[in-house]
Amino acid sequence: MAKVGTRIEQHVDQLLERLFDAWNGLSRAETEIDRWDLEDQIAYVEEWGAKESLVDVLQNYLARGEMTESQAARLRELEDLIERNRAILDRLRAS
Repeated sequence: MAKVGTRIEQHVDQLLERLFDAWNGLSRAETEIDRWDLEDQIAYVEEWGAKESLVDVLQNYLARGEMTESQAARLRELEDLIERNRAILDRLRAS
């Protein structure tokens, strides 16, 4: 991997943290979402398009060699987490 600038490195770390939090919280949201008002349910589901596009941003950083080795490893962990939780998001979108 190329030497990563501090600004990019910080941005990647922030994106990874944000996405790990979101995908880890998905199963809890699935159990609670029926108690939310309809507007909050719709907003929550609609926000996922933007979150998913952030994964593309991270993959672009990786492709350009702008991630550290540890960040690249975290991205792979994130991709595994997404794969494990994709069905939850699909169910929420279908409801």
